[in-house]
Amino acid sequence: MNNPEDKILSSQDANARYQKQLERIIASLIRKYDWLDSKSEMYSDDITVYIKLVDALTKVSAHIRDFLRMAGVRIETDDDLALLLARIKDDMNASKEK
Repeated sequence: MNNPEDKILSSQDANARYQKQLERIIASLIRKYDWLDSKSEMYSDDITVYIKLVDALTKVSAHIRDFLRMAGVRIETDDDLALLLARIKDDMNASKEK
């Protein structure tokens, strides 16, 4: 009754769902990061607002790192994160254009 192949398929389905959820979370965090980044540029003259926005950017960046680590992506430096985010954004824009 308990077929090992069913368990393998179940495991693969669970992994696929997990990966899809991670991708959605990461995409959402990237959108939030971009929004906060654009707002921080707008409010660069208002130090109080700017500091709050930079704090929020730092928190979102930490969450992005955590979720990417969960997805198996290694990030050593902030430059690595910036390059990866740029690549992800390019990929997301390219898939929207198709």
